[in-house]
Amino acid sequence: MEDNLQPRDPQKQEDLISDYVNEVRQMDLDYARVSIRKARNALFFAAALLFASELLSAYQQGYGFTGYVLLIALVESGVFVALALWTRKKPYSAIIGGIIAFIGVLVLAIAVNAYTDGLSGLVKALFGGVLVKVIILVLLFRALGDARTVQQQQNEPRDY
Repeated sequence: MEDNLQPRDPQKQEDLISDYVNEVRQMDLDYARVSIRKARNALFFAAALLFASELLSAYQQGYGFTGYVLLIALVESGVFVALALWTRKKPYSAIIGGIIAFIGVLVLAIAVNAYTDGLSGLVKALFGGVLVKVIILVLLFRALGDARTVQQQQNEPRDY
């Protein structure tokens, strides 16, 4: 009974608390990494989608698969592949870049289609594949907070 009255070792209590905090932090990071992985996959999907749609639209408009069309499709999709790979080092910056690039490509497609086909081209560019566009943007926007957390923790000095 005397043992219960003795004060506990404060070092052991501090170790327990810090271990618990580290476990919670690790669980939060694991959850954030899952969200970032979804955003990375969305960027890869956007790259594949842009590549296929550029080639398909060039074929439908009668341009065929020329080197110029292939180069444009490769550059557009290459940007998204590079951003997807960059999410491993700087997830927040890469996802912000992905959002800006995706919206930029959408605006460019709307402008080009409106210029070449008039109002019907504008409507087609706005609403064509809207579900896929929304899914990609939602995945990217949802990962922003988690990516910021992970990138901040990557930049913090570690105390081992």
